Amino acid sequence: MRCTTLLSGISILALGITLSLPADAVTQARRIRAQAGQACQLSIPTTDTKVRPKATGFRNEGTTNAFVICGFPTPDGDLTAFVLNFQPLDTVDHPISCTGVNGSAFSNPVYVTKNASTGANPSGGSSLTWDASDFGGTAGSNLPGSGYFSVTCVLPGQATIPSGYADYNEDVGA
Repeated sequence: MRCTTLLSGISILALGITLSLPADAVTQARRIRAQAGQACQLSIPTTDTKVRPKATGFRNEGTTNAFVICGFPTPDGDLTAFVLNFQPLDTVDHPISCTGVNGSAFSNPVYVTKNASTGANPSGGSSLTWDASDFGGTAGSNLPGSGYFSVTCVLPGQATIPSGYADYNEDVGA
């Protein structure tokens, strides 16, 4: 009887200790993709119909530069990277300059400008990536102070932003 009582007491104690341990948070890396025709818009509205969203992306079919802003809905998680892709509409390599802004309602926004080119192959292209290392953090970790993120680009004539994506870590529990 004493042995059974002792074993029961030890079992209850072990169960209590196990249940009182903190649960470890588990995160999963996720990616949100967007077609740029939906994710981008002119940052200075105009009636210029040469710059517009289409099924193949946000296109500048004209010959002059246009300021474009692209953003994604904030995911359920912490942003780790943001990428925009570029392509030429013709066979000319066009320079691209874009500024990513990272911040929140409780911190000052941080602006990081990057440059690329479209390449000369309409079926090829290039991309620009912003990650935590651009904002004082470590690549692969969460963007510091991130509550919102957007990119403003000078989109040259005969260039398109076909798509973009955001990587983030989502807390999926223990």
